[in-house]
Amino acid sequence: MPPQEAASVTPVSMDSKDIMSRLRRGEMILGDGSYVVTLEKRGYVKAGDWTPEASVEEPEGVKMLATEFAKAGADVTQTFTFYSTDDWIDTFDCSEKGKKKATCREINSAACKIAKDVSKEFGTIVAGGITQTEVYLRNKRQKDKL
Repeated sequence: MPPQEAASVTPVSMDSKDIMSRLRRGEMILGDGSYVVTLEKRGYVKAGDWTPEASVEEPEGVKMLATEFAKAGADVTQTFTFYSTDDWIDTFDCSEKGKKKATCREINSAACKIAKDVSKEFGTIVAGGITQTEVYLRNKRQKDKL
């Protein structure tokens, strides 16, 4: 379902993006969420591949969803970067012939641009979606200890 036409946006003060100040004042901060499930239902993310390649491959779809969250009242726009780590992305097969698999850097850059664009338009706070990673391990013996 496409988002409604954007109404005029009131300029946002920098204080409105200071999450700690807002929390200290007792405000509730509403976040967005459900990117993977919603994008999967819309056909932008392949079932089972819980990676955010859609930020590179279908940026309009990701931005539309982030915009819908902002219009629904979300104070926070997340970057669609959960599971975007080199070790995790390398586990997925790019089965389409001739299709180049997006790198972690490409995905994270595209996802951050989308979130920043929505933040600029709607005054939301940008938050990164992060996941655990084993990239920091120096060698296989360290990994075996985990």
